[in-house]
Amino acid sequence: MPHEPVPIIPHSDFGDPDCCGCLFGVTKGDLGEIVCNECLVVVRTVPASDLQRTLDEMELAGDVASAVCPHCGATHLAPGFSMLMAFVFDNCGKAVKLSDAPGIEQIFGE
Repeated sequence: MPHEPVPIIPHSDFGDPDCCGCLFGVTKGDLGEIVCNECLVVVRTVPASDLQRTLDEMELAGDVASAVCPHCGATHLAPGFSMLMAFVFDNCGKAVKLSDAPGIEQIFGE
């Protein structure tokens, strides 16, 4: 079943360097809360109408790895990652290998 991409916003980038959780948005009436999925801390509260924009700004403030798909030529963005080793491209659905790191072949099979 297709789903909307969820931003990967590390809590460690916004307030708790020791937390391994990621931030997500929750709407409660007229307010939007940005909450950690690991420690459940509310990092920020904004008007509900500003929640998506605030999440987008936070996502773009962090690491964003990118690569050009060799199959279709479109750009793949991976917010929350500092580098890409392999990915399945959203646009054409093809697997792309960018690394010869040990174990990477396990992702692609034989």
